[in-house]
Amino acid sequence: MKFLAPRVARMIMAISALIGLFASGYLFYVYVTGGPIACAIMSGCDIVRASSWATSFGLPRPFFGLLFFGVLFQLLVVRSIMTAYRKPLYLATLILAIVGFIESGILFVIQWLDLKAFCFWCLLSGVSATVVFFASLFDRQTNPVEAERSSQELRTYFWLIAG
Repeated sequence: MKFLAPRVARMIMAISALIGLFASGYLFYVYVTGGPIACAIMSGCDIVRASSWATSFGLPRPFFGLLFFGVLFQLLVVRSIMTAYRKPLYLATLILAIVGFIESGILFVIQWLDLKAFCFWCLLSGVSATVVFFASLFDRQTNPVEAERSSQELRTYFWLIAG
């Protein structure tokens, strides 16, 4: 049973990656500059930023969000170009989606149980990673016939970035 076409799943993954990239970029900027966080409808952003969970390996945690979403989007673009490496690129995308989902789940539980405060931007990033994971369940490696349509997929990625 096909609920979602693989090409549509990759587009959903790409859009979610760009949303997560934006949220992570904003958080990284305010973490590095020390500026105030616009926490939207919540009030826990400063609590989350002040916690020991806000950094890993001496780097602000949003840096890893930038890395995750940036690499994910790049993988999707490269997959549409380099059809000769269909299987390893597909597997890399799937593994990255799983890791992002697990990490976002852990960070949600930390905010919920340990910090008892939620950051809107962290949740937006987590929802983006979750959407990527569930869309990845409908993705699959492209076959040679679909590879011919990869230029259309690449154009769509370009317009997602430009738009």
